[in-house]
Amino acid sequence: MVHTDLKFFTNEPERDLYSRFAAILKSNTQFFDVLVGYFRASGFFKMYEALEQVEKIRILVGLNVDNYTVKIIDRVKDEATYAAISTADGKEMIADEIEKYHSKFGQMTPGILPVSGNTPFGQDVGALPSGRKAWMPLADGISPNGGTDVEGPAAVIKSVASIPHSRYTQGTLLNMKLEPDMVKTENGIRQLMALLRSLCTLDVYHVQFNVIDKETLLAAQKKPENYKGLLVRVAGYTAYFTELGREVQDEIIARTAQSNFCSTC
Repeated sequence: MVHTDLKFFTNEPERDLYSRFAAILKSNTQFFDVLVGYFRASGFFKMYEALEQVEKIRILVGLNVDNYTVKIIDRVKDEATYAAISTADGKEMIADEIEKYHSKFGQMTPGILPVSGNTPFGQDVGALPSGRKAWMPLADGISPNGGTDVEGPAAVIKSVASIPHSRYTQGTLLNMKLEPDMVKTENGIRQLMALLRSLCTLDVYHVQFNVIDKETLLAAQKKPENYKGLLVRVAGYTAYFTELGREVQDEIIARTAQSNFCSTC
C-alpha cells in the first residue's frame, strides 16, 4: 500500500515518528520492509501491536546490527526448532544434558521430584499458557497442575507415560488425590488395583495417593488442634498436615480431588 501522508515528522502529538508509523501500519498495510541498523530492537517492542496486523515483515540486516537483535533472531530460530519436539524427546534431551556434568560424587543423574520446591519456585515464575496464574505453585513433580486433570486418573497415567521414566533415575513423582468414596467399596478397591497394574504396564514407576476430601483439609487449617494426627503425602514424603507451611497446605488443597477412575466410567 502507498501512503500519501507526506507531512514532516515532528515531536508534536500525533506527528512524532512513533505515531506516524503506527498510523501507517494500521492502515491495511500488507508489507513492511525495515533496515535493522536504523530501526533497532527497542522500536519493534514499542510498535508490536501495530505490526501484528501486517501480512509480511521483511527485516533487512544493515551494517549497524546490535548484538541484542541478533540474539533475538537466534532465539526465535531455536524456539521454532524445539516447538516440534515431543514430550518424550524433550525429556530425553534434558536427561542427556544433566548427565554431561560430574561432581566429586560422580556423574549427575536427573529426577523430577521437587520435595515441595514447586511452591517457592512458583513465586519466581509468571503466568503460564496452561492457565496457571503468576507466582502460584508450579506442578509438583510430573503431576498435573491442580484443576487441569479433569479426565480422571486413567487419563493422568496415560499422559505421564509419555515421559521416559527409566532415564530419570532419581525418580519421577506423581501425586493424586482421591475422594474417600472412590475406595469405600470392594469394587472401588478393585478399580484402584487395576489402575496400579496399568501404571506398571505403562512403565510409570511412582505414584502416591492422598485419600481425603477438601472439606477435611480446610477444617484442619481452621482448627489445627483437632487434626494433629492428620498425615498427608506431600511431594515424595509424608508429613503431618497441620505442621506444614500455609503455602504448602494450600497447594495440597488445590490439587484435583478425583471422584471417578475415568471421566466416562
